[in-house]
Amino acid sequence: DLGGRIGHGAHDSAHAKAARQTGNINPGGDGQNQCLRPDDRCQCFHHRVDDLRMRVDRSVLVLVDYQERLMPAIADQAEVLRRAGFVAAVAHELGVPVVGTAQNPEKLGPNLPPVAERLDRVIDKVTFGACEGGLDDVLAELDRTVPPPSADPAGAMLRVDPDRPRDVVIAGCEAHVCLLQTA
Repeated sequence: DLGGRIGHGAHDSAHAKAARQTGNINPGGDGQNQCLRPDDRCQCFHHRVDDLRMRVDRSVLVLVDYQERLMPAIADQAEVLRRAGFVAAVAHELGVPVVGTAQNPEKLGPNLPPVAERLDRVIDKVTFGACEGGLDDVLAELDRTVPPPSADPAGAMLRVDPDRPRDVVIAGCEAHVCLLQTA
């Protein structure tokens, strides 16, 4: 229950205990804790949950190395491509930028459909990590272009914090090398 109460039993976190010690939480008789400061000054988890949600206008999808010469080594390659393509299509429909990477594309070939069809940008790289190949620059560029606020499904305006880093969803192939070193 995030509507005014936090923690109980095994879910009673160290944060909730600290909040009680600072006087922000009143232990309730039902084993739950009632927040005494339901305002912007409260640091309780339930008041910070909006900070943890990803926002379409602050997100980017990074798809790492779904390439022609790499995919034959991937188990269930057709299903992997289908799922990555689906995620990219959803991101595209939501207006989330989709950035792809291609490890040494001259030797390993391009990204394959349906992934390739949904990429807004492709970063060609010769290092395993995409950040060294230019992903950091692309993310910084996206951070400088903050779109106007949008409405959430309930109709409340979402605030865009220009100082908050972009939320990055990352997926890809060769998890033990390129994906790991990109993350």
